[in-house]
Amino acid sequence: MALQQIKKVIVRDAIIENVTRYIRDNNLQVGDRIPSERTLADAMKVSRSSVREALKILESNGLLKIRHGGGAFLLSTAAVPVAEYNSAQRDHFVFLRQLIQARRMIEERVVAEVVPHLTESQILSLRRMEDEQLEAAEKGRAEEGSRFELPNMNFELAITSLLDNPVIWEMHKRVEVQWKKTFRRLSTTPFPARERYNHHMEIIRTMESGSVKAAVKAMAFHNSILADYIDEEIRKLDLRRDEGCGQAPEGSGAEQAECTIMNGGAGK
Repeated sequence: MALQQIKKVIVRDAIIENVTRYIRDNNLQVGDRIPSERTLADAMKVSRSSVREALKILESNGLLKIRHGGGAFLLSTAAVPVAEYNSAQRDHFVFLRQLIQARRMIEERVVAEVVPHLTESQILSLRRMEDEQLEAAEKGRAEEGSRFELPNMNFELAITSLLDNPVIWEMHKRVEVQWKKTFRRLSTTPFPARERYNHHMEIIRTMESGSVKAAVKAMAFHNSILADYIDEEIRKLDLRRDEGCGQAPEGSGAEQAECTIMNGGAGK
């Protein structure tokens, strides 16, 4: 059974599904080693950081044991537990939705202000930054705490810095701090590194062209994909909640009360 290429923008769940299918279809047993991060990433056409994130989730669910420097080994042949509704998780995604609204107000306006005054050296600097970020992510150097840790807003903040307005930059930086902190709590990231790179390089290309309209459109597209990702995660959590409420027996105490509250109260 061959590993399948991941075609979805949101890859974490798809990688988990693909790896668990590989384990099942190849009849792996407890103690067997699964393919390396690099092999999995190459086979599924995703970044190593995305694979690493998925493997950590499988480890936290008790399916794998990761030995640093030694690979990942099958710890249990039981199916990965079905995720349950988590109201705190939903709250984090709702906060991210608010943050992406703030980002759009800043970033799409900033790019319009910057484009008419952009220099060749500034374009080269943005390209160099993105090349370094992609290399770090694909070589496993985007670890937590590093300047390359994903997700980050290094690219967008670099554009904002070109305004030479410290007030706007500081506002933008505060958004980034909350953005990174929230995604870290969720143990996820919205983009494969390569897709993020492609989006940013298209923004750079349109900025270099001198077209304000094209540059704003490219930045808006990038942010709309982020917004869609966040909305989809909220939708899946709401579906999980509703399925859980549908299974709760009538009058089953706290669980039933929580469902009633989350669905807007009795009689609504």
